[in-house]
Amino acid sequence: MKILFLTLNKSFPQSLFQHLGINEEKKLITDSVNHLINSLEKSNIIIIDMILPEHDAIKACSLIRKKDLSSYIIIRSDEIENYTKIAAYNSGANSFIPFNLPSNVLSEKIKSVGKLFHKLGNDKDYNYKEFNISFKSKEINIGEKIFELPKIQFLIFTLLTSNPGTVFSNQEIYNHAWEKGSNVDSGSLYVHLRGIRKIMTTNYIKTLRGIGYKAIV
Repeated sequence: MKILFLTLNKSFPQSLFQHLGINEEKKLITDSVNHLINSLEKSNIIIIDMILPEHDAIKACSLIRKKDLSSYIIIRSDEIENYTKIAAYNSGANSFIPFNLPSNVLSEKIKSVGKLFHKLGNDKDYNYKEFNISFKSKEINIGEKIFELPKIQFLIFTLLTSNPGTVFSNQEIYNHAWEKGSNVDSGSLYVHLRGIRKIMTTNYIKTLRGIGYKAIV
């Protein structure tokens, strides 16, 4: 995983890199979209300031997505209108953070995205609590008892339970479980989580109000 910053301010990225403890080969700070695009590797996390000298973040996302569909793009911005957010998501952005977000908080978000990258590249069967989960058959079982979840619910359940203890925001779950461009909201997510809890007859998925969801350890 490589972390790339598109920004004019080098002090914040350096503070973040210190928290993460990553080496020089796995980080980049630049104010050039072309430099960033030429430095892409597999499984990148890209952090972009909303306003840049030559491009705004929305245009930068569009340029990046022409070459790279798999990276996770975070936009740094304070006040932003909903129509601008929609345009950014349509251009390929994955989430937003405020400029004043502490570097230690952002480092935890990056770690959770890194775990997701690892999981997406390693869709192997695994166990969580009393459940055995198979990506091949898309089944969850306890012994001979089989639980079958609809596609979106299976994706939500496996995202959370393959990373127990990690908190995922609503937007991170949307990005993982729904097709790009789908019209979803917190109500849709709540309905699917309620369906998971009903089918699985457990309460292992916890709600952190205003923050997100996690599977208990």
